[in-house]
Amino acid sequence: MEYLVFRALSAAFHSYKSDTSCEIVVFVDDYSGAHKRPRTTLDMSLALGAATWATIKFDARGIQPDGSPLPPYDSPASVNGVGITTLGPLPQLPGGQYLGAVYVTEAHWAALAASKHFDDKLWTSVCAPSFVYQTIAYSDAAANGGYRGRRYAGFLATVEANQGGGILSVTIDQGPNAPSGPWRIDLNDPGHVAKHNPVGAGEFVLTGASQKGDSGALYIELHHAAELQMIGPKLPIGMGY
Repeated sequence: MEYLVFRALSAAFHSYKSDTSCEIVVFVDDYSGAHKRPRTTLDMSLALGAATWATIKFDARGIQPDGSPLPPYDSPASVNGVGITTLGPLPQLPGGQYLGAVYVTEAHWAALAASKHFDDKLWTSVCAPSFVYQTIAYSDAAANGGYRGRRYAGFLATVEANQGGGILSVTIDQGPNAPSGPWRIDLNDPGHVAKHNPVGAGEFVLTGASQKGDSGALYIELHHAAELQMIGPKLPIGMGY
C-alpha cells in the first residue's frame, strides 16, 4: 500500500477569503529570538476528500467515531474524536478554532519552502529533534488499495504486553488527564495501523517483535482511534492537547 504523507504546521487564522479558503499565519521559531510569522493561503477545497488525489495539498478536518466530520469547537480539549486540520471549518467561524494545526502534504511543504515562505528552521515550529515529537506531527493517507483515502495519525505508544501474532496491548501518551488505554492493536490489520514510517530514519516504530516496556510510534487508523476514544485533535508541540 502506498501513502500520502502530511506534516504539521502551527498556525493561526488571519483573514477570511471565502467559504473554503482563508489566510493563515504560520508560527516559525528559529531559536535566535526572531519569531517569524509568514502567511499563506489555506484552501480547503484542496483537502483530502474534497480535491482530486493529484491536487490534494491539505489533510481534512477529522472524524467522529461514526465517521462523520468533526464539528468546530472553541476548545480543542472538548473534541470527542480524532482531528487533523483544526482551523475552521470556515463557514462556522468565528465559532470554529482560530489557533491549531494545519497538515500539508510533503510536496506542498517543499513548494512552500522553495517559494521562500518558510526557511529550513520551520520544523522547529512543530517539534523538537526527537522521534517522540516527529511522530505526532505526521499523518498518512492510504493512496491505493481497499483503504484508499483512510487516514492514519501518529501516536507515541508503550507496549504493555506482546500477545503474539502481531497483536500488542499498548498505552498511548495523550497528555495529562487523558485516557491512556491499554488498547489492543493488531499490527497486521490496516484497519488498525499503517505499515509505514513517514518520518524514516531516526524514528522507532513498534513491531511484532516489540516487548513490554518498549516505546515507539504507531500510525493508527483514525476511525479505529476514535472508536477507542483516543483524544483529538492532534496539535503540534507547543499548542497543548
